[in-house]
Amino acid sequence: MEEINKRFKQVRTDLGLTQEEFGNRIGLSKSGISNIEHGTRKVTSKHIKLICSIFSVDELWLTTGIHSTPNLVKNEHEIIHFEGFVKYLESLGYKITIQPESEDSYSLTVSDGKHEKKMLVDEFSNMQSEIESFISFIFNKLFEK
Repeated sequence: MEEINKRFKQVRTDLGLTQEEFGNRIGLSKSGISNIEHGTRKVTSKHIKLICSIFSVDELWLTTGIHSTPNLVKNEHEIIHFEGFVKYLESLGYKITIQPESEDSYSLTVSDGKHEKKMLVDEFSNMQSEIESFISFIFNKLFEK
């Protein structure tokens, strides 16, 4: 069985969906899902796009097993993605480049076109927490009035 089929099943089981529920969301029958999970059917690019879009799955990870967006695992069933924060920074005009440092370590480079800062995952996570705290502080001040 191909690794993509295993990751396909992992997405479904991590979401806690039955084969039928998962299939209904991406337009496949229960038997279609079963065939993919058992390796007797290939995952199409259409279904890859749907899974990534509907369930916010990292397409590079689903297709290759390599994370383009690093993850912090709180427990075996809960994964927190940087993806939303990265998209937010990109919407502000920053370019984020993610590079593997080792098999389970990543660095992120944030650039505004003039300046560039390379950070390890922990540093990036701390920056994200600080920004979220600052935003909460600002909103709390706004709501006090």
